[in-house]
Amino acid sequence: MLRLAFAIATARRPEILLIDEVIGVGDAGFFDKAFARLHRFAQRSRILMVAAHQDELLRRLCNKAIWLSHGTLVEYGPIESVLGARNRELFRV
Repeated sequence: MLRLAFAIATARRPEILLIDEVIGVGDAGFFDKAFARLHRFAQRSRILMVAAHQDELLRRLCNKAIWLSHGTLVEYGPIESVLGARNRELFRV
């Protein structure tokens, strides 16, 4: 069902597309195909918002990031800056 939803979401060319953890499901083969499709989509889209917890995926798709915590904006900016701040907070000893 999620594969079908992903295919439908990326079949159109909306001005803004929001995707929530959709390519994190399925096997490695599906992930590779879905990521390639999403990457092509991101290159031709105006705005693509991806909600994910996978840093490498975000680095490959995004140039900016928003870090939310319990619905509150913690940080916004370049992807590396936001991921760095979040990771420092998450792994703070």
